[in-house]
Amino acid sequence: GDREAALAELLAFWGSGWRLGAASANDLGLETGGDPGATQTYVHPAAFTWAGIQAELKARRTIAVVGDAFAVLDVAGQGPGGTVAPGRYPVGIRAASRQGLGAVRLLVNGVPQDFPEAKGKREFAASQEVELASGDWVTVEARGASPSSLSVATPVWCGEPVRGERSSAIMVVGNFDRAGQQAKTFWAHLIATIDDTRRIATVALLRDGEPLVTAKTDGGNRLPESGRLPLVGSAPKDKGEHDPSWVFWPAPDQAQHVRLSWPTPEPGLYAFRLTLADGTEIDTGSIDLADTATSACYGTMQFRSPRASLWTQASAKGQMNQDYHHLYFSIEPYFDAVSTVDGHPRRCSRQPTPERRSAFTPPAWVALPAD
Repeated sequence: GDREAALAELLAFWGSGWRLGAASANDLGLETGGDPGATQTYVHPAAFTWAGIQAELKARRTIAVVGDAFAVLDVAGQGPGGTVAPGRYPVGIRAASRQGLGAVRLLVNGVPQDFPEAKGKREFAASQEVELASGDWVTVEARGASPSSLSVATPVWCGEPVRGERSSAIMVVGNFDRAGQQAKTFWAHLIATIDDTRRIATVALLRDGEPLVTAKTDGGNRLPESGRLPLVGSAPKDKGEHDPSWVFWPAPDQAQHVRLSWPTPEPGLYAFRLTLADGTEIDTGSIDLADTATSACYGTMQFRSPRASLWTQASAKGQMNQDYHHLYFSIEPYFDAVSTVDGHPRRCSRQPTPERRSAFTPPAWVALPAD
């Protein structure tokens, strides 16, 4: 489900040096909605006061829980969100589930370690020594009797984060307008960020392998007279149909950002290609828009760093919600997510039929492991 994709994203971001806190019961956490109490974010404040709870949340010392499984770890007296110096440490783990535990996994840099069996136990405790270098991280993932019951702790970090050069790109093809209404035609959208010493030279939208439109950094931005930026905005003037447009934010010595929107009324195999100043190409993978008569949305997302990567492809058909007058993409939802940290892949899928998968061709660097 969605929580598995959120966990895959967390592992990739942790592996890339972002020290994010695990969170649940909100839009950016492991799960949204559900029964009251089904999703929780736990902290262990020194003083059980609002100020104490807020301090733990700000420090990202959290445990995210969906269902009844719960697990916590300790590394040299440091709990979730703590930091230790490089060295060899015993990692203590405690886990519990009212209905009995499933798997309890010790993860070092996202890679499962050999660990005692916890399945069927309501309470579990174990310890194992691990060697940690600067930039490493260790966390615990626990499951309940139901696979949907999940607990994951913010890692204990070692030394300083290792980041390096990173890039991300989101490609969406769909027939929705800027306010979520049904658009007159299909559009392709790109949002990309390059945290790299190399600069973006061009961005091209391809159809069947041939450039449909090419935007050049040194050619400036293409915006309508209204000045509306590509994709969405909150002001009344920002609503309505999209504009054929692009905008670059090529700030020196900072992450570069680009957005591009372009109509795609004809069926075809669509992809974006970013070319850096040294000739390096970043490929978004391709989306096969075979049917332009049915409301639908297709999307890909990639994130890459020296130690971790994330690839997601997703699609759904749309229908109008008459109560809210919005186009909702909720029919036949599908996604595939592959998170890789230090060469160890994790894959999760929803309704991955051959037909839905065939609409996507991932970039060459994506290795899709078996389900």
